[in-house]
Amino acid sequence: MTEQESYQRVLVSRAIFPLGRDIGFLPGTLEEKLDPWMKPILTTSGLLMGLHQRTGRAPAAARTALRAGHGRVEPITYIRGRSIPHQYLIVDEAQNLTPHEVDDPDPRGRGHQIVLTGDPYQIDNPYVDATNNGLVHVAHRFQNEAIAGTVTLTKGERSPLAELAANVL
Repeated sequence: MTEQESYQRVLVSRAIFPLGRDIGFLPGTLEEKLDPWMKPILTTSGLLMGLHQRTGRAPAAARTALRAGHGRVEPITYIRGRSIPHQYLIVDEAQNLTPHEVDDPDPRGRGHQIVLTGDPYQIDNPYVDATNNGLVHVAHRFQNEAIAGTVTLTKGERSPLAELAANVL
């Protein structure tokens, strides 16, 4: 991709794993069913786009921007084998994917970029752990490749309550 070219859309996806007991069947459209899972993405997207300051409601404002065609939010299972040329794909919570599942969002087409985010120690999937999850798998697999890079953050923004809980546990 040259500097003159740009991405046509941002596609954000995530693995869907419940923490604790599953709440079962959810009525409604696909968007309504996915809303609880995608709300963290919508909140963050709205904050990054500066929509929270203008509207006070980041998730609703981000949803409106996405509907206008600036991006899409989809579950990871819907990306497998798709052609998504010139799109910027963000896979959130990649630590909840197995090494096999993390290979699935390898879209067809040219000019796309894939970014995996997650915390390898904050796992909700009972079938992976901090050493064999999808995020760690990709980081090790591509560590010496010129086409890939890894950024490891050592200290995040946490609330005082989260810091207290982390020190207690």
